[in-house]
Amino acid sequence: MSEETAPQPSETPQPQETLLTQGDPQAPAQNETAPSGESGTAVEPGAEPFDIEKFTLPEGFVLADDVKSSLTETATKYGLTQGAMQDLTNLHVKAMTDAKAAVEETWTATQKEWTDAVFAKYGGEAGAKQMAAKFSPIIDQFGGQELRDALNVTGFGNNPAAFAFFSKIAEKFGEAAPVAAASAPKATLNPLHAMYPTMAPKE
Repeated sequence: MSEETAPQPSETPQPQETLLTQGDPQAPAQNETAPSGESGTAVEPGAEPFDIEKFTLPEGFVLADDVKSSLTETATKYGLTQGAMQDLTNLHVKAMTDAKAAVEETWTATQKEWTDAVFAKYGGEAGAKQMAAKFSPIIDQFGGQELRDALNVTGFGNNPAAFAFFSKIAEKFGEAAPVAAASAPKATLNPLHAMYPTMAPKE
C-alpha cells in the first residue's frame, strides 16, 4: 500500500497593501536623521545630483550665501535630486506668493471697510474731507510729518475709531492755532521826537 502524502494546508491569502500602509515598515521615516557617521543619502543611480549653480529662482527672488549652503547640505543629507529640490522650492515660492496675496487682499478689504464706515458717518467723501481739514492743523502741530507717515503707511488713518478720536479733539479744542509769522520789525524811533517833538526833523 503506497504511502499517501498528507495534504498541505493552502496558503493564507495576504491582504493587499493600502495607501496608508504601502510604505516599507523597515525604511526610516523621512524626517529621521541619518545615523551618526553617515554623511548623507546617496542620490539614486541615473538621477541628477543637486547643483546650486543650476538652481532656478523666480524673478525677484535672491538667495543669500548662507541659504545656498543650507540648500546644498539638505540635498546631500537626504539624497535629493536637482529636480526634487527645484520642485520643493517652486512649491515654497508659490506658498509664499499666495500668502502675500492673501495679506494684501485682506488689507485692501479692511481699508475699504474702514473708509466706507467713515463716509457713512460723516456725510460721504466730501464730509470726511471737511472734517479732516479741521483736525489737520492738530496733526501738524502736535504730531508732524512723522505721525502723518505712520497713519498713511499702516492705513490706520482710515480707521473709523481713529477718525472719530481726532474729530472729537478738533471739536473740543478747535483748530490748532497756526504758527504765527514773524512780525515786521518796528521802525527805529528818532530820540529827537521824544525830547523835542516840535524841533525834530520830520521823516
